[in-house]
Amino acid sequence: MRVIKVLKRMLFFSLVFIIFFIMAMVLFVHYVDSTFFITLKWSQYIFFIFFLAFYLAIFYKYTKNFLNPLDEILILIQKMKSYGVISEKEADELVDFRKMVQLLNNIDEKYRITVEELRRRNAQLEAVLSSMANGVIALDMNKKVLLINEAARRMLNVTNEGIGRHILEISRNSLLYNFIEKIIKGYNVSDSLEIDELPKKYLKIHYHPIMISGNNLGIVIIIEDLTEVKKLERMRSEFVANVSHELRTPLTSIKGFVETLKEGDIEDKAKRDKFLSIIDMETERLINLINDILSLSEIENLKANIPIEKVLIKDLVEEVLDILRDGASAKNVNLHYDIDPEDLSLFANRYRIKQMIINLVDNAIKYNRENGDIFIKVQKNEEGVLLKVKDTGIGIPKEHIPHIFERFYRVDKSRSRRLGGTGLGLAIVKHIVLSMEGSIEVESEVGKGSEFIIRIPEKHVVRLSQN
Repeated sequence: MRVIKVLKRMLFFSLVFIIFFIMAMVLFVHYVDSTFFITLKWSQYIFFIFFLAFYLAIFYKYTKNFLNPLDEILILIQKMKSYGVISEKEADELVDFRKMVQLLNNIDEKYRITVEELRRRNAQLEAVLSSMANGVIALDMNKKVLLINEAARRMLNVTNEGIGRHILEISRNSLLYNFIEKIIKGYNVSDSLEIDELPKKYLKIHYHPIMISGNNLGIVIIIEDLTEVKKLERMRSEFVANVSHELRTPLTSIKGFVETLKEGDIEDKAKRDKFLSIIDMETERLINLINDILSLSEIENLKANIPIEKVLIKDLVEEVLDILRDGASAKNVNLHYDIDPEDLSLFANRYRIKQMIINLVDNAIKYNRENGDIFIKVQKNEEGVLLKVKDTGIGIPKEHIPHIFERFYRVDKSRSRRLGGTGLGLAIVKHIVLSMEGSIEVESEVGKGSEFIIRIPEKHVVRLSQN
């Protein structure tokens, strides 16, 4: 700060020097050479006076223009001291312009580093917000958006930028707006809000005020998408209900026939054998149901670390047909298969591939007509392996096709139970296909039959050089 005072003093002494110079000229003329001004002409007097006035005016103007910025620099230095940008010692050391320039260079470097740090932190913040699964929205007290991340845009179906807009401009959800309105007005509200009026979404909202130096500047809203959680809870509830129902029916039947047999009133051997046959059938049905539930659970939970081996498709298909041939013969259903190439092999779990084909062919036999046909075709293509199981059975109504891979879904419940179906066969097939990152679809026409088409990726195919 002393440099400013030094500069002012220098200018003051310069002005004093000029005044003393003029006084010295006057004294010189008066005491030394009184004829100096007498010998001058009037024009020279006028020129001298105007020159002196002009010099003083220019000197005053530039002195003022120079001192005003110095005053501003003095004020700036005081502010820098108060903000902690420079220390008291650094301010006192501003004795010359070299140290001032050095200080300004240091300040410029600090400013550059600060700006880079702010940019780095801003990039980190954006990266964190973008990677968050939960939605984040920051609002000011006027309910305008200060910040919104990609997850929040996706959950609330926001298509515009959102920043600086009113919350109603980015989301027309009345429950959300009323919740925010109560928070802003200071009402006592719960820490969370569940919203289920958005299409196919179930959201849970948390909030926290933005407090700086004791002042409430707005709120931060955290949005948690519980859609999948609710879906899984509903599926679990439906699964438990379906399992309970499927178990209750055969158990009730078994219990009734056992009680009848225990009473000993049935002397007719044929009737007694019939009851025992029904008990045996229902017991078998329970065993199949439990096995299917365990298989489905195993497929869903053990997607990795399962034993993989080279499976020759032709041998596996022939093995499946041998197992199911008696059931097909009982309905005079003809079994056909075509493997192209015949040595086509897969790297897969043999048991799962076998179970998948058994379930498809078994269904094709159960829902086929008398003297019908079943065609199994497996062929190699550019994308991997294409497996088709086609029958000439009763077919599936179009409205049922989207649901046939759901657990316990039956097109004809009474017929399915009569044929010994558990309602889990196609669900097991679907999960086996998905465990191999494949896809499955069905084409069906009522009265003409159905065709199940499975696509298995190329990475599971054994190359000829590996055979």
